[in-house]
Amino acid sequence: MAELEEPRDLAGIGPWPGYLPQLGRGFAWVMIELAPDAIVVADEAGQILLANRQAETLFGHTRDALVGTSVEGLLPGRLRAAHQQHRATFMSAPMTRPMAVGLDLVGLRSDGSEFPVEVSLSPIATEDGTAVMVAVRDMRLHRAHEQAARDAERLSEYERTAADMHDRVISRLFSAGLTLTSVMSRGGVDDDAAQRLHGVIGELDTAIRECVEPSSNQPKNTRWAHRAHPARIETAAHR
Repeated sequence: MAELEEPRDLAGIGPWPGYLPQLGRGFAWVMIELAPDAIVVADEAGQILLANRQAETLFGHTRDALVGTSVEGLLPGRLRAAHQQHRATFMSAPMTRPMAVGLDLVGLRSDGSEFPVEVSLSPIATEDGTAVMVAVRDMRLHRAHEQAARDAERLSEYERTAADMHDRVISRLFSAGLTLTSVMSRGGVDDDAAQRLHGVIGELDTAIRECVEPSSNQPKNTRWAHRAHPARIETAAHR
Protein backbone atom coordinates (compact mmCIF):
# COMPACT_ATOMS: atom_id res chain seq x y z
CA MET A 1 0.00 0.00 0.00
CA ALA A 2 1.30 3.42 -0.92
CA GLU A 3 2.51 5.51 1.98
CA LEU A 4 -0.07 8.07 3.09
CA GLU A 5 1.17 11.60 3.39
CA GLU A 6 0.16 13.67 6.36
CA PRO A 7 -1.85 16.57 4.91
CA ARG A 8 -0.68 20.07 5.70
CA ASP A 9 -4.13 20.88 7.08
CA LEU A 10 -3.56 18.43 9.94
CA ALA A 11 -0.63 20.40 11.29
CA GLY A 12 -2.75 22.63 13.52
CA ILE A 13 -4.82 19.88 15.10
CA GLY A 14 -4.35 19.18 18.80
CA PRO A 15 -1.71 17.24 20.73
CA TRP A 16 -1.61 13.54 19.89
CA PRO A 17 -2.15 11.43 23.08
CA GLY A 18 1.07 11.22 25.06
CA TYR A 19 0.73 7.49 25.66
CA LEU A 20 1.36 6.86 21.95
CA PRO A 21 4.29 9.19 21.25
CA GLN A 22 6.03 6.77 18.91
CA LEU A 23 3.13 6.78 16.47
CA GLY A 24 2.55 10.50 16.22
CA ARG A 25 0.17 12.33 13.97
CA GLY A 26 0.99 10.25 10.93
CA PHE A 27 -0.74 7.33 12.63
CA ALA A 28 -3.71 9.55 13.48
CA TRP A 29 -4.03 10.46 9.83
CA VAL A 30 -3.86 6.82 8.73
CA MET A 31 -6.70 5.98 11.13
CA ILE A 32 -8.80 8.83 9.75
CA GLU A 33 -7.99 7.95 6.16
CA LEU A 34 -8.89 4.27 6.56
CA ALA A 35 -12.06 4.82 8.63
CA PRO A 36 -15.19 3.20 7.14
CA ASP A 37 -17.17 6.43 7.60
CA ALA A 38 -16.71 9.74 5.86
CA ILE A 39 -14.75 12.07 8.14
CA VAL A 40 -14.19 15.78 7.85
CA VAL A 41 -12.54 18.05 10.41
CA ALA A 42 -13.80 21.63 10.59
CA ASP A 43 -12.70 24.66 12.58
CA GLU A 44 -14.90 26.82 14.80
CA ALA A 45 -16.17 28.76 11.79
CA GLY A 46 -17.26 25.54 10.07
CA GLN A 47 -14.48 25.62 7.47
CA ILE A 48 -13.30 22.16 6.46
CA LEU A 49 -9.64 21.55 7.34
CA LEU A 50 -9.32 18.00 6.07
CA ALA A 51 -11.40 15.18 4.60
CA ASN A 52 -10.69 11.48 4.29
CA ARG A 53 -10.98 9.23 1.27
CA GLN A 54 -14.45 8.01 2.25
CA ALA A 55 -15.69 11.62 2.35
CA GLU A 56 -14.59 12.00 -1.26
CA THR A 57 -16.49 8.85 -2.21
CA LEU A 58 -19.63 9.64 -0.23
CA PHE A 59 -20.08 13.27 -1.22
CA GLY A 60 -18.59 13.06 -4.71
CA HIS A 61 -16.08 15.88 -4.19
CA THR A 62 -12.32 15.64 -4.35
CA ARG A 63 -10.40 16.30 -1.17
CA ASP A 64 -8.99 19.51 -2.61
CA ALA A 65 -12.51 20.70 -3.44
CA LEU A 66 -13.73 20.04 0.10
CA VAL A 67 -10.87 21.61 2.08
CA GLY A 68 -11.45 25.28 2.68
CA THR A 69 -15.21 25.18 2.06
CA SER A 70 -17.99 25.33 4.65
CA VAL A 71 -19.46 22.16 6.15
CA GLU A 72 -22.87 23.62 5.28
CA GLY A 73 -22.00 22.90 1.66
CA LEU A 74 -22.49 19.21 2.43
CA LEU A 75 -26.15 19.87 3.28
CA PRO A 76 -29.15 20.71 1.10
CA GLY A 77 -29.69 24.47 0.86
CA ARG A 78 -32.93 24.39 2.88
CA LEU A 79 -31.04 23.06 5.93
CA ARG A 80 -27.98 25.30 5.96
CA ALA A 81 -29.28 28.24 8.01
CA ALA A 82 -30.59 25.93 10.73
CA HIS A 83 -27.33 23.98 10.73
CA GLN A 84 -25.34 27.16 11.34
CA GLN A 85 -27.37 27.75 14.48
CA HIS A 86 -26.93 24.13 15.61
CA ARG A 87 -23.20 24.40 15.00
CA ALA A 88 -22.97 27.57 17.11
CA THR A 89 -24.88 25.84 19.91
CA PHE A 90 -22.52 22.86 19.78
CA MET A 91 -19.40 25.04 19.85
CA SER A 92 -20.68 26.81 22.96
CA ALA A 93 -20.46 23.50 24.86
CA PRO A 94 -18.62 20.98 22.67
CA MET A 95 -18.75 17.32 23.59
CA THR A 96 -18.59 13.99 21.80
CA ARG A 97 -22.11 13.05 20.81
CA PRO A 98 -24.36 12.05 17.93
CA MET A 99 -25.91 14.91 16.03
CA ALA A 100 -29.66 15.64 16.13
CA VAL A 101 -30.80 12.36 17.69
CA GLY A 102 -34.27 11.43 16.49
CA LEU A 103 -34.13 13.62 13.39
CA ASP A 104 -33.72 12.51 9.80
CA LEU A 105 -30.39 13.95 8.66
CA VAL A 106 -29.62 14.41 4.99
CA GLY A 107 -26.38 14.81 3.06
CA LEU A 108 -25.87 16.38 -0.37
CA ARG A 109 -23.74 14.85 -3.10
CA SER A 110 -21.92 16.83 -5.78
CA ASP A 111 -24.54 15.77 -8.36
CA GLY A 112 -27.33 17.33 -6.26
CA SER A 113 -28.75 14.04 -4.99
CA GLU A 114 -29.64 13.70 -1.32
CA PHE A 115 -29.14 10.70 0.94
CA PRO A 116 -29.84 9.85 4.60
CA VAL A 117 -26.93 10.09 7.02
CA GLU A 118 -26.04 9.55 10.65
CA VAL A 119 -23.58 12.06 12.09
CA SER A 120 -21.30 11.97 15.16
CA LEU A 121 -19.38 14.98 16.47
CA SER A 122 -16.11 14.97 18.41
CA PRO A 123 -14.36 18.18 19.54
CA ILE A 124 -10.58 18.38 19.15
CA ALA A 125 -8.43 20.86 21.10
CA THR A 126 -5.95 22.72 18.87
CA GLU A 127 -3.56 25.60 19.30
CA ASP A 128 -5.97 27.79 17.34
CA GLY A 129 -9.11 26.78 19.23
CA THR A 130 -11.54 23.91 19.05
CA ALA A 131 -11.93 21.93 15.86
CA VAL A 132 -14.65 19.33 15.31
CA MET A 133 -14.27 15.91 13.79
CA VAL A 134 -17.47 15.01 11.95
CA ALA A 135 -18.06 11.34 11.18
CA VAL A 136 -20.77 10.82 8.56
CA ARG A 137 -22.30 7.39 7.97
CA ASP A 138 -24.27 6.59 4.83
CA MET A 139 -27.65 5.23 6.00
CA ARG A 140 -29.10 4.27 2.63
CA LEU A 141 -28.51 0.54 3.08
CA HIS A 142 -29.75 0.65 6.67
CA ARG A 143 -32.92 2.45 5.64
CA ALA A 144 -33.45 -0.05 2.82
CA HIS A 145 -33.25 -2.90 5.36
CA GLU A 146 -35.71 -1.10 7.64
CA GLN A 147 -38.13 -0.60 4.74
CA ALA A 148 -37.81 -4.26 3.78
CA ALA A 149 -38.65 -5.25 7.37
CA ARG A 150 -41.72 -2.98 7.36
CA ASP A 151 -42.83 -4.39 4.02
CA ALA A 152 -42.43 -7.94 5.37
CA GLU A 153 -44.51 -7.06 8.44
CA ARG A 154 -47.26 -5.58 6.26
CA LEU A 155 -47.20 -8.67 4.06
CA SER A 156 -47.43 -10.90 7.12
CA GLU A 157 -50.44 -8.92 8.37
CA TYR A 158 -52.02 -9.18 4.93
CA GLU A 159 -51.49 -12.93 4.91
CA ARG A 160 -53.08 -13.25 8.37
CA THR A 161 -56.09 -11.24 7.21
CA ALA A 162 -56.36 -13.25 4.02
CA ALA A 163 -56.21 -16.53 5.96
CA ASP A 164 -59.01 -15.36 8.26
CA MET A 165 -61.17 -14.35 5.28
CA HIS A 166 -60.36 -17.68 3.66
CA ASP A 167 -61.72 -19.52 6.71
CA ARG A 168 -64.86 -17.41 6.83
CA VAL A 169 -65.64 -17.89 3.15
CA ILE A 170 -65.25 -21.66 3.37
CA SER A 171 -67.40 -21.75 6.52
CA ARG A 172 -70.20 -19.86 4.81
CA LEU A 173 -70.03 -21.92 1.65
CA PHE A 174 -70.13 -25.08 3.71
CA SER A 175 -73.13 -23.83 5.73
CA ALA A 176 -74.98 -22.84 2.55
CA GLY A 177 -74.39 -26.28 1.05
CA LEU A 178 -75.67 -28.06 4.15
CA THR A 179 -78.75 -25.82 4.25
CA LEU A 180 -79.61 -26.64 0.65
CA THR A 181 -79.13 -30.37 1.10
CA SER A 182 -81.29 -30.21 4.22
CA VAL A 183 -84.08 -28.52 2.23
CA MET A 184 -83.86 -31.19 -0.45
CA SER A 185 -83.92 -34.02 2.07
CA ARG A 186 -87.28 -32.88 3.46
CA GLY A 187 -89.02 -33.65 0.20
CA GLY A 188 -91.75 -31.62 -1.45
CA VAL A 189 -89.32 -30.16 -3.99
CA ASP A 190 -90.41 -30.55 -7.62
CA ASP A 191 -88.04 -31.91 -10.22
CA ASP A 192 -87.22 -28.53 -11.75
CA ALA A 193 -86.39 -26.99 -8.38
CA ALA A 194 -84.40 -30.08 -7.38
CA GLN A 195 -82.36 -29.83 -10.55
CA ARG A 196 -81.64 -26.18 -9.88
CA LEU A 197 -80.65 -26.92 -6.29
CA HIS A 198 -78.31 -29.65 -7.49
CA GLY A 199 -76.70 -27.09 -9.80
CA VAL A 200 -76.22 -24.66 -6.93
CA ILE A 201 -74.75 -27.40 -4.76
CA GLY A 202 -72.39 -28.23 -7.62
CA GLU A 203 -71.24 -24.60 -7.76
CA LEU A 204 -70.68 -24.61 -3.98
CA ASP A 205 -68.79 -27.87 -4.37
CA THR A 206 -66.48 -26.26 -6.95
CA ALA A 207 -65.98 -23.12 -4.86
CA ILE A 208 -65.07 -25.11 -1.75
CA ARG A 209 -62.74 -27.35 -3.74
CA GLU A 210 -60.90 -24.28 -5.08
CA CYS A 211 -60.58 -22.90 -1.54
CA VAL A 212 -59.32 -26.06 0.14
CA GLU A 213 -57.09 -27.13 -2.75
CA PRO A 214 -55.09 -23.95 -3.55
CA SER A 215 -52.27 -23.76 -6.05
CA SER A 216 -48.91 -25.20 -5.00
CA ASN A 217 -47.40 -21.77 -4.29
CA GLN A 218 -50.07 -20.85 -1.73
CA PRO A 219 -50.36 -22.13 1.86
CA LYS A 220 -53.05 -24.77 2.14
CA ASN A 221 -55.77 -24.06 4.67
CA THR A 222 -56.34 -27.10 6.86
CA ARG A 223 -59.00 -25.94 9.30
CA TRP A 224 -61.89 -26.54 6.89
CA ALA A 225 -60.27 -29.00 4.51
CA HIS A 226 -61.83 -31.98 6.27
CA ARG A 227 -65.16 -30.49 7.32
CA ALA A 228 -65.89 -28.92 3.96
CA HIS A 229 -64.64 -31.68 1.69
CA PRO A 230 -66.82 -31.78 -1.47
CA ALA A 231 -67.57 -35.47 -0.96
CA ARG A 232 -69.49 -34.64 2.21
CA ILE A 233 -71.86 -32.31 0.34
CA GLU A 234 -72.29 -34.90 -2.41
CA THR A 235 -73.21 -37.48 0.21
CA ALA A 236 -75.67 -35.14 1.89
CA ALA A 237 -77.27 -34.28 -1.45
CA HIS A 238 -78.19 -37.90 -2.07
CA ARG A 239 -79.69 -38.66 1.34
